[in-house]
Amino acid sequence: MDRDYDDNKIFLIPDHLKQDYVICLKSNRKLLYHNKWAKATELRNRRKGKVKANVFYKGKEHIAYLSHVKVQITVYRKDIYLFLVYRITEHPMMLATNKGNWKPLTLLTFI
Repeated sequence: MDRDYDDNKIFLIPDHLKQDYVICLKSNRKLLYHNKWAKATELRNRRKGKVKANVFYKGKEHIAYLSHVKVQITVYRKDIYLFLVYRITEHPMMLATNKGNWKPLTLLTFI
């Protein structure tokens, strides 16, 4: 789901309906990581991507690198996962999901 903003309500609706989701995050989103609040971009810059995958994105094939981090958001204290996708766009993609056991290549089918 990409709606140009990641309002807190966007996280609550699928969670209330017990649905899986992948939401694109804005750069100013604050996340709780190791009991400290940090911007999503700060967490993004600390990682480099460990999993390598070939991705077809916007009509071109790319080699992407993926990482993920268990975090929490401001609206509720449930664990979500921040997936980071590098080398597809100018800035790494920051995707939030409630499913941590997804294989990285399965997650990429949502992009």
